[in-house]
Amino acid sequence: RMFKSEDQHEKGEVKINKEHGKAIAGEYDKVQHDPNNPDVQEAYGALIGETKNQFNDIMNSGIKISRMKPGMDNPYKNSKELHHDIKNNNHMWFYPTDQGFGSGDSAPKDHPMLGKTGIKHDGHDLLANDIFRIVHDINGHHKGGESGFGAKGEHQAYNTHKKMFSPLAQKALATETLGQNSWVNFGPHGDHNRAAPAETR
Repeated sequence: RMFKSEDQHEKGEVKINKEHGKAIAGEYDKVQHDPNNPDVQEAYGALIGETKNQFNDIMNSGIKISRMKPGMDNPYKNSKELHHDIKNNNHMWFYPTDQGFGSGDSAPKDHPMLGKTGIKHDGHDLLANDIFRIVHDINGHHKGGESGFGAKGEHQAYNTHKKMFSPLAQKALATETLGQNSWVNFGPHGDHNRAAPAETR
């Protein structure tokens, strides 16, 4: 998670259904890691390819991105500061995957989002998850009514961003955003995480 501070910047008409969120979280918990499954490879291949295209469009628009350094304090106290930076400075900081992906060492090394993209930035090879974080913050959160990073804002960003992907890529997108965020906000630690987002489990 890039944002750890409490974030109340939630705009838009999205309404959260707790029972729906719990149902999605329950299904997400059952999903098996199966990166060699042809359906998984096809969906994630589409997500990564289409995200690369969106990333290139964003870079060609002139926006500047900066990589957070290890041990660096989060440059944004909340999503308002992120949106202000994008709008007024045409700039965005991003949290690189090599500084955090999943829970500690639990993330499998063969996760499709950990593959290299062939895109370099600041002397580093960007992983699929790096470009996805950048693209999702801009095309999902920023364009999605400048949404926040709580349960409502994440759902709103998913609804906005899925319109920019093919049906095949949407399968992987739903896993990476809707499923993951439902687990965080409505799964076994959901009550705690919604009440204390700065201490997300």
